[in-house]
Amino acid sequence: GALISKQEFENYHLRLVFKWGTLKWPPRLEENLDCGLLYHSIGDPGIGHNSWMRSNEFQIEEGHCGDFYPVAGIINTIKAIPDTASVFYIYSPEGEEVTFGGDNWWCKVPENFENPAGEYDTLDLYTYGGKSMHVVNGNLVMTLLDSRHKNEKGRNEAVTSGKIQIQS
Repeated sequence: GALISKQEFENYHLRLVFKWGTLKWPPRLEENLDCGLLYHSIGDPGIGHNSWMRSNEFQIEEGHCGDFYPVAGIINTIKAIPDTASVFYIYSPEGEEVTFGGDNWWCKVPENFENPAGEYDTLDLYTYGGKSMHVVNGNLVMTLLDSRHKNEKGRNEAVTSGKIQIQS
């Protein structure tokens, strides 16, 4: 599920401050604590994993704050390099431009900038047009270059605004 803003936002800076709790519930008893900031959210709730709107995800997960996931048909271009330990990619300003969406669904941050458990973390999201930046505790960890989706005619359509969802 998610908390969803009533208002749509465009060209903004959003700051989120949080710290992890200690409780976990099934079926994630053995998994990392996990949440997400879903932005430029468009369409109806439930299109993504039967819960969320089509959106960009600024991942909020232990060890992975700032990662990018394209939710329910969002497409983005990110400079990245292949992750030699998996089939995914790692953000790198010197990398090649890679398209994320569909089967290519995860771009990882280059390193973990989270504070130790029990301390507050600050996440900053900056958006302007189809571009956005994910910042964790003052460190730029991801830049998205061209947020878009395929419209009903199958053509790329820029996604530059939308609602904000806090994933639960």
